[in-house]
Amino acid sequence: VVRNGKVYVGNKEGSFFCLELTTGKKLWEKTAPKGGFEGAAGFSGENVIAGCTDSFVYAWNAETGMPAWKFETEGDVHAAVNVWADPAGKQERIYIGSYDNKLYCLDPKDGKKLWEVETGNYINGGSPITADGKRVFGGCDAVLRVHDAVTGKEIKQIEVGSQIANNPAIADGVAY
Repeated sequence: VVRNGKVYVGNKEGSFFCLELTTGKKLWEKTAPKGGFEGAAGFSGENVIAGCTDSFVYAWNAETGMPAWKFETEGDVHAAVNVWADPAGKQERIYIGSYDNKLYCLDPKDGKKLWEVETGNYINGGSPITADGKRVFGGCDAVLRVHDAVTGKEIKQIEVGSQIANNPAIADGVAY
């Protein structure tokens, strides 16, 4: 991901970098004790946030690389981070899936879990999306799920017949 002339990217060897966009110069690097960074990172306030296959979601100050918080799931995190703010801008949420078969909703300020949704299989590389206050995501259990973005309450499930390993998209109230 890119912000303010900097690129934020992780690798499978467990390093997460902040690079200068124009030159590629390394500004800072963080290393996970084990595992790698496969999904795209996201931003919330001053922090850059990324999931790791060591089962943690990490947040660092985007400018300095200083740790802000980390959250432990019960499985590898291959999925991208998704950041959502309500239309009024009063609350923001971090959503990320894990190989523990759960989608987590985290508070971006401190990484505390606000709620979780358990599925029937892994949530792989797909990132959940939000439209009209609804959180839509899929996983390896072949079910597209629709939940309230704030409370996590399930609205509906849609059987799709095959694993969903990538991001859904929403246009005009229809999920694809």
